[in-house]
Amino acid sequence: MSSYAGFEVKVAVEGVEYPVASTTVKVYDIEDSDPTDGSGAIALSDLTTDGSGHVAAGTLAIAAGRLVRFSVRRASDGLCRSYTQVTT
Repeated sequence: MSSYAGFEVKVAVEGVEYPVASTTVKVYDIEDSDPTDGSGAIALSDLTTDGSGHVAAGTLAIAAGRLVRFSVRRASDGLCRSYTQVTT
């Protein structure tokens, strides 16, 4: 098991940041994936932002020191964001 830090999911509109509330965040282990096309990424789990756009810190069933990507994609409005961090 390893841990990840909590983070905020926000979108900027005309220079103002707004939280992205109640949205699915997919988690991938990208440590061994191809950096050009992402092939080889391993889907780990889905999380959800809270009403303030926050994803709480938590644990993942992978070894510490792995590079993970948190990906947000919403078809309804084209929102696409990703965040990476190394697990501890």
